[in-house]
Amino acid sequence: MADRPVRVDRPILCGTTSTYPIDFSSDYTLERALHGIHQAGLTHVEIAAFKGYCEHIALDRFDEHVAGEVASMLKRFELTPMTLSVSTDLTGRAGVSDLARAADVASALGIPVIITSIQETADDPETTLPLFYDRVAEIDQILSSHDLTLALETHRGYINTGVRGVEVLEHINLPRFKLNYDMANVFNRGGAVPEQDLAAMGPDAIAKHIGHVHLKDKSNWVMGDRTFPTFGTGILDFGAVLDALSTGGYTGAMTLEVELHGVGGLDNLDRSLIASCEYLEQFWK
Repeated sequence: MADRPVRVDRPILCGTTSTYPIDFSSDYTLERALHGIHQAGLTHVEIAAFKGYCEHIALDRFDEHVAGEVASMLKRFELTPMTLSVSTDLTGRAGVSDLARAADVASALGIPVIITSIQETADDPETTLPLFYDRVAEIDQILSSHDLTLALETHRGYINTGVRGVEVLEHINLPRFKLNYDMANVFNRGGAVPEQDLAAMGPDAIAKHIGHVHLKDKSNWVMGDRTFPTFGTGILDFGAVLDALSTGGYTGAMTLEVELHGVGGLDNLDRSLIASCEYLEQFWK
């Protein structure tokens, strides 16, 4: 394991998507997720508006009343929302319209960053990538009108590694477009070891292009196996990844993701989140 990186003060978030996915149980409400995150000692949160997995906020049913309810819950649990995670297809008009609704939600809740993928599914991402490029100007206008940053996640589709993310962002060359670097997804989707992928992104790319980070472990070296356990129980080298990010100049927020898919019930999810927070403490000094 790499030497511990020098600590840089930055918010550590927990995503309601990953730890408390409401599509797996009606018990995993936004309120219960915020309770568990607060109980773990965290003060910042990533909120999910992820249709088909964790729709803690429904984009098409969001209004002033819902905004007030969410703001009240955040205040009660002393949590500051930093990112909004959504599922969109930015190669088509419908997906861009979803992003516009997400921008309205983020603006209403004071969230500065939206996280999404170019496409949630893509049979031929290299062919469909130009369709995304055709929509970039429209997307940038949406972001500018709300003063938001869009962080494209290393996930399905073309951007499955940091190297590919840099390629896309260099092509776009617009300041509101950044990369959400998910350290487990770069292997699970792209077959890349994260610390090696970060090194291969090139000089200054980390500081220039990464706008957010998802910290996440993986149970095995099997691509496509979506098993992301309690931190420190899997195979990824958190020390090496955090060192690469720190050395590369990244000083932004990070979301802690433990994806147990609801297994073990709420008590197990709570324990896993707390254990993962405790595991990360060894890397700060």
